[in-house]
Amino acid sequence: MVRKLAVLLPAVACCTAAAAAVPRTAAADPVVYVGGDIACDPADPGYNGGDGTPTSCRQKATSDIIGGGGFDAVIPLGDLQYEDATLSKFQQSYDPTWGRFKAQTYPVIGNHEGTTAASGDGYCAYFGAAAHCNASGVQGGAGYYSVNIGAWHVVVLNSNCDAAGGCDVGSPQYQWLAADLAANPRACTLAAWHHPRWSSGEGGNNAFMQPIWQLFYADGGDLVLAGHAHVYERFAPMDGSGAVNWSDGMRSFVVGTGGVNFFPFVGPPGTGSEVRENTVFGAMRLVLHPTSYEWSFSPAAGGAFTDSGVQSCRALPDTVAPSAPARLSATAKAPKRVNLTWAGSADNVGVAGYEIWRGAPNGPMAPIATAAAPGFADTSVAAGKRYAYQVRARDAAGNVSAMSNADSVTTPTSSKRRRGTLLARWRLKRAVARRALARGRARIRARRWAPTVITVSVGGRVAATRKTRVKHALTLRLASWSKRHRYRHRTVVVTIRRPV
Repeated sequence: MVRKLAVLLPAVACCTAAAAAVPRTAAADPVVYVGGDIACDPADPGYNGGDGTPTSCRQKATSDIIGGGGFDAVIPLGDLQYEDATLSKFQQSYDPTWGRFKAQTYPVIGNHEGTTAASGDGYCAYFGAAAHCNASGVQGGAGYYSVNIGAWHVVVLNSNCDAAGGCDVGSPQYQWLAADLAANPRACTLAAWHHPRWSSGEGGNNAFMQPIWQLFYADGGDLVLAGHAHVYERFAPMDGSGAVNWSDGMRSFVVGTGGVNFFPFVGPPGTGSEVRENTVFGAMRLVLHPTSYEWSFSPAAGGAFTDSGVQSCRALPDTVAPSAPARLSATAKAPKRVNLTWAGSADNVGVAGYEIWRGAPNGPMAPIATAAAPGFADTSVAAGKRYAYQVRARDAAGNVSAMSNADSVTTPTSSKRRRGTLLARWRLKRAVARRALARGRARIRARRWAPTVITVSVGGRVAATRKTRVKHALTLRLASWSKRHRYRHRTVVVTIRRPV
């Protein structure tokens, strides 16, 4: 599946912000907190000095979730300050709570910040350059931008479509998004805007975001975040038309639980709705891995609802070959077996297996087998022959590595031990055997042959061997292990052979 379409459309000059670096607190994959519909109007009856009530104005409690753990970025999903988002209200309600993380915030504008081209001045003034407003300090034709967070590309859009200049095909924001996505080389992409395309909360599905949803899906988007409905709702991966697509869909979340209050659900869950909750305030924590993400909903103090999971980014065409296997070594201790060992390859997705190549030294090679992991035993060889080997790695997309180093080996001519002609064999009497084992010596009587090889075995295990050219009686010292108690009652056998 091709993630990035080759669409080259002109960018809108007012909003083509360069991707910003995110302040990192650690070398690990970045942690991002998200949530929308946050801070009450200071005049709200439930404001309660900023502490709120059990069902409203809990912006301080949700901000404490973020302040209680390490993070790299915050994406507030619009309607950040109620009711009309003046600068004074931002400073009184939002700033002491979620505003504690302003330096790490990538804001999203919502309808309570204003819905006309001339509105949004409180939002624009509070966030400054991070709001990406126009030169007049309002949202008209602006309020959208992109940044890179870790390995991810993040696009922040303005779903106040009239103010932004439209969300339909061909609108300035649509053209900017198409160009931005076409120029993005990253494997994973996230989009954040305020009005959800899909929701079963009050406010419902917002069809005016369909062109943006469709474009983001077509250009390989992986994750969409929204607020507006004051609920939490997780949707299954869906395609550009909103049909569930587990193999190639993008997930979306509504996280409107930032603190202001709750909305009811309207009817049963919609298509793709997997989990929904509208009685617990909280924020969602994302961990953005290079090719996947983890999510977990964290409830504010007193809440019990949680939700978590892991999702891979949508598939990219894999064109990266594995690294070449290294340190190939071939050994042959038997006539019809060659053992191969090598250091494994690395791959951006994963090594699927290895091809084993064999041929004559300094001659052409051909593949003879495959192995799932480093190490292989070639049992198709012949005795007394010389073979050369190389190995290469293959990934699931069919990309192959360069060949490993070559190594050669000669197989033995025979695996049988060469032994001389058997001349005599006898078993020592029990009493004689026990004395011999106790003393660690065996007396061998005179023989009529010379030279000979004399072997003494205890319980089938060789305890002494001597090659001699004399015929008279002699004594052989037995291996020290034969004096152990467990061998005291074993059979002792003497074998006489003519040397090879």
